[in-house]
Amino acid sequence: MANVLSDLGDLKQAKEYHERVLAIRLQKLEPHHVNVAGSYNNLANVLHNLDDLKQAKEYHERALAIQLQKLGPHHVDVARSYNNLATVLSDLGDLKQAKEYHERAVAIRLQKLGPHHVDVATSYSNLAKVLSDLGDLKQAKEYHERALAIQLQKHGPDHVDVATSYYNLAIVLSNLGDLKQAKEYHERALAIRLQKHGPHHVDVARSYNNLAYVLSHLGDLKQAKEYHERALAIRLQKHGPHHVDVARSYNNLATVLSDLGDLKQAKEYLERALAIRLQKHGPYHVDVATSSNNLAYVLSHLGDLKQAKEYHERALAIQLQKHGPHHVDVATSYNNLANVLSDLGGLKQAKEYHERALAIQLQKHGPDHVDVATSYYNLATVLRNLGDLKQAKEYHERALAIQLQKLGPHHVDVANSYNNLAIVLSYLGDLKQAKEYHERALAIWLQKHGPHHVDVASSYYNLAYVLSHLGDLKQAKEYHERALAIRLQKHGPDHVDVASSYYNLAYVLSRLGDLKQAKEYHERALAIQLQKLGTHHVDVASSYNNLAILLHDLGDLKQAKEYHERALAIRLQKHGPEHVDVARSYNNLAIVLRDLGDLKQAKENFERALNLLKTLAPEHPLISTVQRTLALLNRYTRKRKLV
Repeated sequence: MANVLSDLGDLKQAKEYHERVLAIRLQKLEPHHVNVAGSYNNLANVLHNLDDLKQAKEYHERALAIQLQKLGPHHVDVARSYNNLATVLSDLGDLKQAKEYHERAVAIRLQKLGPHHVDVATSYSNLAKVLSDLGDLKQAKEYHERALAIQLQKHGPDHVDVATSYYNLAIVLSNLGDLKQAKEYHERALAIRLQKHGPHHVDVARSYNNLAYVLSHLGDLKQAKEYHERALAIRLQKHGPHHVDVARSYNNLATVLSDLGDLKQAKEYLERALAIRLQKHGPYHVDVATSSNNLAYVLSHLGDLKQAKEYHERALAIQLQKHGPHHVDVATSYNNLANVLSDLGGLKQAKEYHERALAIQLQKHGPDHVDVATSYYNLATVLRNLGDLKQAKEYHERALAIQLQKLGPHHVDVANSYNNLAIVLSYLGDLKQAKEYHERALAIWLQKHGPHHVDVASSYYNLAYVLSHLGDLKQAKEYHERALAIRLQKHGPDHVDVASSYYNLAYVLSRLGDLKQAKEYHERALAIQLQKLGTHHVDVASSYNNLAILLHDLGDLKQAKEYHERALAIRLQKHGPEHVDVARSYNNLAIVLRDLGDLKQAKENFERALNLLKTLAPEHPLISTVQRTLALLNRYTRKRKLV
């Protein structure tokens, strides 16, 4: 009865029945009887699903101890206990011990059952999942392929366990960057499940969900959205509106909507997911932490950085309580919170949190894991904003080296690292090397995604930026136009990435002397951002800033001053008074005030910019520019006084 209740999702009642059975067996049988071990295992499985991982671990350990004593170290039931315990240890973040126990289970089953048994296939799949989490994706792929081969031999091509093997293998292939093969295997899994289960089964929903994930990374966001909607419909029909799998579907659909630029709908779905998880799990569950992190991500893109910070802090608090300070999910929360703090101007605190995340991942994974690469990447981005470009370059190079070793030279994460390393190199003035790395990134994205993907658009966009600074304005204009065309095709005319393309194309046009067209594109960018992000978003501030610079060049100094003041006001409101973008606004406003003849006010704003930059980013390249401008202004002011 307890197992039936567990399958129906009534975990609390299932737990109560398993506890009753355990109590009876302890009373009637000796405490080391194998049936008592069975009860411990059953109860532990329910506790695992209830997220009581520490108690689940304890009961699995009791079961294992009894079985080792009664059955010896090579019994198939001992293998099952190693498998169960390893699964809990994996969720607790102890991946090395989980790997060891899965390896023991594999060894026992190979010895007792032979290499072609379906339980051996199960052990290969379980071991592959842990290896994947440890970053050993190539070995994980090999074990999933072994499992698939056994299942195909034993069951034929249309069995549901074969579908599961295709599904698992597709997830690893996706992480390895082989998205086309991952898509094919997810489609095979979906076809089998549709044939065997019909269109309304929960495993069909699971296949739609994972296929949608791959499609979104392939750039087919509309199809991804449709499949996530199908998964949601099945789960609503099967489970009702308050089930945790419905929450998962809302979360996944929100991710695609966010990528499509529909941030408000994404926010609504994430709020629904969070509400369900709070109702089902209470406020301190790890899934509540996940929802809080996801909602914070969308809020940050909507410009509500303070609320985003609050949700990331809630997520971190839950994970610290549940996992302790050294868990990899805690590292992820530190990274997320650091990204928002960076946007809020808290670069020093952001750096500290990224360093904490890196320390945890180095301890848990060792120096060559892909998550360690991600931490180096994040830390490098903050260091870049702090003006420590040499250290930023070093960390981006470390990240790239790990990714090349673990993922190979054609992975999309390698493309991301080339892209970000190129940005730092361009700030360091090494524009030729920056151009080469942007070209490498573009080549990877073209190979992986084809010519019409949004990541290809981003690569054209970044390469155009470097070309414009190398003086190749015609090629820069062409690449910005390609990026804009892709984004218009994929996102429609009102997406925030379309706005980014308009204002960068406007920058190139202004340097080519086409100031009227540049002004039109800046105004389009601003209009989109005001519509999508509201009047107080930091990207709106950037558009006001860019438009003001152009108006300055057109001689409209009063309007330029007004827009710089708007940009400054937004940045002060969103970032607080100690942010490098606030310093930039003070500097830009000072230039206009100087040209308007308000030298006293100009000097005051230059000094504010300089003092801020020296405090926040003492190596920032803008410091020398502001110092020279201020020195010239002081000399001019002194000459006027002498006259």
